[in-house]
Amino acid sequence: MKFLLYVFYRFKSLYRYKKSSDSWIHAFILVGAIFIIHIWTLLGFIETLFNKDLISAIRIDNGVLDRFVLFLLLIAPIYIVLFIYYRKNKGEIVSTIKNFRAESSDERKRKGLFVVIYLTASVLLFFFSMLSPALF
Repeated sequence: MKFLLYVFYRFKSLYRYKKSSDSWIHAFILVGAIFIIHIWTLLGFIETLFNKDLISAIRIDNGVLDRFVLFLLLIAPIYIVLFIYYRKNKGEIVSTIKNFRAESSDERKRKGLFVVIYLTASVLLFFFSMLSPALF
């Protein structure tokens, strides 16, 4: 969990604006997007490995309603859970982020490389999970 808080901190420091709440909101949205990519990756691999199409079970024939239903069932709960986690552990999260500010520049570069590798691997696995039904 500490690594995900560090990813949150790096996004927050990347989107530093005049208002600190803007950087928190942007970082919150991006961390939620990472979780969405992970869930879609898992669904793609489950579809490939077990030959079960979980997404078509909740789909509707109408394209607009289909997107609306998928958004509510897959995306909105992630942000709700993240928000509840943040509200319950706000003091711990803020103190951990303050500790991240005291890191040295070498440590920041090394951890920044891990963040880039993590994000790149997440996106590559997502695209591989989308292509895996065609490959296997």
